[in-house]
Amino acid sequence: MSRESSFWCRSFPRLWSWLIALLGLPLLYFLMIQNHQKPIENDLAARVGGDLSKTEMGLAGLDVGVQGRDVLLNGRLPGEEERDLALKLAGDVDGVRRVDFLGALGPLAAPE
Repeated sequence: MSRESSFWCRSFPRLWSWLIALLGLPLLYFLMIQNHQKPIENDLAARVGGDLSKTEMGLAGLDVGVQGRDVLLNGRLPGEEERDLALKLAGDVDGVRRVDFLGALGPLAAPE
């Protein structure tokens, strides 16, 4: 047996087998992240939405968008107190890194 061949594929030199293995690890990491990112984002959005809907201050109507671990709240809130409460509640959810509010402040429209 030649000392220059790899332990798992005798037709490749040892250097090539290590290069293939090292290039395959980032590809494997990328595929694993892509496979698990959406379920994690959906779970985070559901938990943030659940916490917002538990309050009695009208925060249940906010749209919750998640990208990675960043949460984006969108909608209309009556004032700054409600906005600050929504930002605090969303930020307190385990796994949230950053919370932004991209909505409007002002009186809510009466339902017709």
